[in-house]
Amino acid sequence: MRKEVVVFGILFALLAFSASAQFVGTIEGYVRYLNGTLAGSSANINVSVASCSGSGCSGSTSTDANSYYVLANLNLQSGSSLTATAGKNLHRGSNTTTANAFKAASANITICQAPSAPTQTAAVDNHDTNRTLSWTSGTDPNGFDTYDVFQFASNASITNATSPQAVSGLSLGNSYSWTVQTCNTFNGNGCCSSTSSDTFSVTNAAPSAPTLVDEPNTGSTTASLEWTSGTDADGDPTRDEIQFSDRSDFSNVISSSTNTTSPYSVASLENTTTYWWRVRTCDAFGACSSYASDNFTMYTCTTSVVVSSGGGGGGGGGGSTCGGFNECQWGDVGCRGNARMVCGNFDGDAFLEFNIIPCPAWQKCVNGACVERCTENWQCESWGPCSLAGVQTRTCEDVHLCGTDDYMPATQRGCVPGVGEAPVLLGVPPFTIATPTILTTPMIPIGTGVLGFILGLLTLSLLFDKQFDALQLGLQLRTMSQMLKRGDFAKADVYNTRVVEPHIRSAVLDERKPAHRTILRVYYELNRDLARYHEKLALKVGEKAKASAFAKRADEFAKLIEKYA
Repeated sequence: MRKEVVVFGILFALLAFSASAQFVGTIEGYVRYLNGTLAGSSANINVSVASCSGSGCSGSTSTDANSYYVLANLNLQSGSSLTATAGKNLHRGSNTTTANAFKAASANITICQAPSAPTQTAAVDNHDTNRTLSWTSGTDPNGFDTYDVFQFASNASITNATSPQAVSGLSLGNSYSWTVQTCNTFNGNGCCSSTSSDTFSVTNAAPSAPTLVDEPNTGSTTASLEWTSGTDADGDPTRDEIQFSDRSDFSNVISSSTNTTSPYSVASLENTTTYWWRVRTCDAFGACSSYASDNFTMYTCTTSVVVSSGGGGGGGGGGSTCGGFNECQWGDVGCRGNARMVCGNFDGDAFLEFNIIPCPAWQKCVNGACVERCTENWQCESWGPCSLAGVQTRTCEDVHLCGTDDYMPATQRGCVPGVGEAPVLLGVPPFTIATPTILTTPMIPIGTGVLGFILGLLTLSLLFDKQFDALQLGLQLRTMSQMLKRGDFAKADVYNTRVVEPHIRSAVLDERKPAHRTILRVYYELNRDLARYHEKLALKVGEKAKASAFAKRADEFAKLIEKYA
């Protein structure tokens, strides 16, 4: 009985050992930061064994106070490859090693905090097959040196790449991706940021559809088909494709071309047959517009007279040998190119059609008539004064009375009121002077409630002092200030020249009186603002010399402001 108990105990121990699946493989090492200092305790370690399945293929542990880790019970064989990954706070790192003949491995791990990811300038989708790709590098939180890794499409990556990078020879209709990483380095070690990625397309827009000239029904066996080609938004070279058929679905194409120009001639048209034709515009890369279509019918008809016979006979009537039609109405006229069109019966059948009559070279077709070509000869008056709205006008007359204005000179142009004797041209049609957005504080430093308060006190002071002339001047300055506050600079300029400035010159002002000094200070502040307005406006239209003069004038007013402050 005792012998049986001993045997049972041995068997139980063996089973327990087998169930725990113990392996003898181990890995150990130290964890350091990028600068070489030890990472200390609590760095998390994860180990995975390559080409391994089942128990013992992975494990985890952490470092002790000495930055040391060891992990046992790994299913290692001699030569097994395994990877140890470490992480602490925001620092990460890994190392891959191989087990020795004793099924033991060693892997020291350097962990680092990766730089921030680069910021790419997104490439736009357009037609350009040559691109310049740019980005802003990421930064390292610990001040380590960094470099960028750039990769375009499936090309090999470029280490130590700098922005921008040029790529060329791209294919239309394709999309391309490019990536950038910022990596740090210290003593040959380092880590990289997450990858920044961008994708763009090289597009190719199809041209617009052509515009067909409607082909009228005809009695001729030939026709000349005309149209205006579509345009390509990308500026690519274009060509036109045409198909001519006697079926609306173009299942029987009689004539065609894949590279033609308007007009396109067709011949051997058959009587009582309707023909369809369509044109599309394609670019040099094969992108084509939709088709523009038209149709017409060819008739060649002769009149037959049917006379009734027999007693009590009925009437007779005129008929046609085919189902003809009137192409136009009596009196219809028009132009086709430089030929006039006249409606009538010119072929002896029972129906009306247009007769095409070319105009001589020295004439042109206008409203169905050939008229002498006229050469415009315009004579213009001198330009008028520059208005407050910044516009000059003049009257022009064609002395040849051609009735056209193809070569008529401009009758309006922009100008800058108050800038010199001669207006500054701003282009045609007229330029409207708007309040420049750059005219903000300190352009009107007292144009708000402060100015109102000052002028209010000034008014009371003048009333008590019985200086009504100065009181009127103060009210005029307030009106001018309100104009500037609303942005009516041109109106304020005229008001200043015609009203305020003459009054200032004629008024009896005593610089020793505070109220009078306030009037002078406000007057010079408003004139400084006007001078700055003219300076900015002159710069905007490229008049640097005038701008400099106005700037000098503003400085002079500023000195006077200080004098009467």
